Amino acid sequence: TWTRTNAFTLTWSNPPDLSGIVGAYYKLDTEPQGPTDGILVETTQPAIYSLAVPGDGKHSVYLWLKDRAGNINAAQRNALFNAFWYDGSAPVSSVDLSGVNGANGWYRSGVNVSLSALDPDPGSGVQVIYHQLNDQPVQTNTSFSIPNAGIYVLRHAAVDRAGNREVTRTLDIRIDNVAPTSHAALSGTPGVNGWYLQPVTIQLTAADDLSGVAGIRYRVDSSAWITGTDISLDDDGDHRLEFQAVDQAGNVEAIQQLRVPIDQSAPSTSYQPDPRAILGDNGWYRSLVTITLVPLDLVSGIANTFYRIDGDGWQASTLFVLNQEGEHIIEFYSVDVAGNVETPFPVTLKIDTQAPGTPAPPQTAPASWTRENSFSFIWSKPNDRSGIAGAYYRLGAPPTSNQDGIFRDVQVVDNIALAAEGSYDLYLWLRDGAGNVDYRRAVRVANAFRYDRTAPQTQAELNGVLGSNDWYISPVTVTLTASDTLAGVGSTLFRIDTSAWQTGTSVVVSGADKHTLTYLSTDLANNVESPHIQTI
Repeated sequence: TWTRTNAFTLTWSNPPDLSGIVGAYYKLDTEPQGPTDGILVETTQPAIYSLAVPGDGKHSVYLWLKDRAGNINAAQRNALFNAFWYDGSAPVSSVDLSGVNGANGWYRSGVNVSLSALDPDPGSGVQVIYHQLNDQPVQTNTSFSIPNAGIYVLRHAAVDRAGNREVTRTLDIRIDNVAPTSHAALSGTPGVNGWYLQPVTIQLTAADDLSGVAGIRYRVDSSAWITGTDISLDDDGDHRLEFQAVDQAGNVEAIQQLRVPIDQSAPSTSYQPDPRAILGDNGWYRSLVTITLVPLDLVSGIANTFYRIDGDGWQASTLFVLNQEGEHIIEFYSVDVAGNVETPFPVTLKIDTQAPGTPAPPQTAPASWTRENSFSFIWSKPNDRSGIAGAYYRLGAPPTSNQDGIFRDVQVVDNIALAAEGSYDLYLWLRDGAGNVDYRRAVRVANAFRYDRTAPQTQAELNGVLGSNDWYISPVTVTLTASDTLAGVGSTLFRIDTSAWQTGTSVVVSGADKHTLTYLSTDLANNVESPHIQTI
């Protein structure tokens, strides 16, 4: 049979021997390969005591004898198969639980318990599993059910056929299949019809008899769920509070709902100018403006709306017209059904419907013809209700529309380059701060910019008695004629041979010799002609 004590006894009967038996060889599990392939025990008694096997399992033993003369014959061995049954290891039991798993090791339903054990090969095998639930009697059945909620301690241990008993194991089984219950306590200033007039604080509490409360969650007006117990509702509105508790086992309470209406805010009023009104620059309107007041109260509703213009008496309406030019202050407020009064809200509205008048002629520079293509002018700002924002100017032809020019917001306009030579008229008209502009009120400065980059041309005419080979045989009268199509001729200069330069258009050359005539002209724009050289 199986034993858990590793100390076996092997006995035999000695055969007749001349010299007598003095010892015995034995070998476990495998056959000996020679006369001494075993363990020698010196003994005259036909027994070996406290023989230990190498491990768990069933072991065979081979036995042969030695006499006093030293004769040993392993071939005359005796074999006992599966002679020693040894199991020194305890079995291992386990528990399988089935039920609705909750949180934190709790079950949310009754639990089915199944016990099993294992005695690994080459063990003796499991004989019995003992178990005890709480203080109930010890049982040996391997499956049972726990239907009721509660906290249970299961103790279990297995025993094998060799008598090995494992150390008792302990398993906690916790069942909670009842959801917790929660409550809400409100604190605030109550009004009528269930309304609160100030912020409301809410304290949530919950109770659970078994696993205990794990937490409470809530949400307001279908927002995201929040875990907590202290709630403060500060905003106006007809609020819906939803809350539920969950216990440590994961049981979730059905959602509870509570209505918490609050109105503590005055209405708000906005204004809308008629979109058909012409909005100009810098917040100015360039037409009359119809104002619509739009009150809003999302809680108890609007009772009335009032307005006034420039500090006059209050009027009850949501529609009025601003029909006077200038800067106006309008104030308005609303009252809701609950009696909340809005603080009057002031708004500045500005109206300027008139374009600036014809400006004074600007000062242009340079004031005369010039050969440098860089011009400037300075214009002045007249009084205007919305102020003067800038001026348009155009060169040459008069403007044909309000924006038919170049706009400048500075009064000194310089570095103007003309497209070509010539004399240009300057047209100037103004735009005010509201964006009003009328090109028909442009001022014209005739010949404001005069640009001439082309030098004059001079021709020489010789009068005298012409001989042979281009020689004159009499004094020669020279007449110089200059022309300039833009600025006009300024002066004509000449000299004979290396004499000093003279200003004029006529000279008589006399004295027999070959003379050199050099001449040129300048115009009123200071353009200088290249010198002409002619031999006389």
